[in-house]
Amino acid sequence: MIIYCTDIKNWIPNGIEIQILDDYAEKWAKVAKNWQCAGIFGHLAPTKQTVKKAGEWNRMTIVCKGPMVYIMLNGELVVEADLKKWTSAKKNPDGTDIPAWLSRPMADMATKGRLGLQGKHGDAPIYFRNMKVKPLD
Repeated sequence: MIIYCTDIKNWIPNGIEIQILDDYAEKWAKVAKNWQCAGIFGHLAPTKQTVKKAGEWNRMTIVCKGPMVYIMLNGELVVEADLKKWTSAKKNPDGTDIPAWLSRPMADMATKGRLGLQGKHGDAPIYFRNMKVKPLD
């Protein structure tokens, strides 16, 4: 899921990716924690792994309030991020490296923009249902 995207042609550095991934698949089981399902890709790992096994539906709720992003996966809050803390495009606040292709600090990004759904990667089909978007007051 992509949030706050301001450039749909060059969306990778101009949007924030909330990872959707089968954390249990052999291909993905050993990726960096900040690449896991419901994390902010390359930036912040979920606090716990609550993703269901492949073939089961997951429920993700993403709440964006300005620079604050909250992500719930299967009923549990797993990410609470203040984007203002990501002032570097090279290092996360915890000192871990940010992938080079994410070349804009999240603190510099707009907190309004488009939402996006990223397609499958290789042999990893993905399906969506019951999607709802609503403005917050």
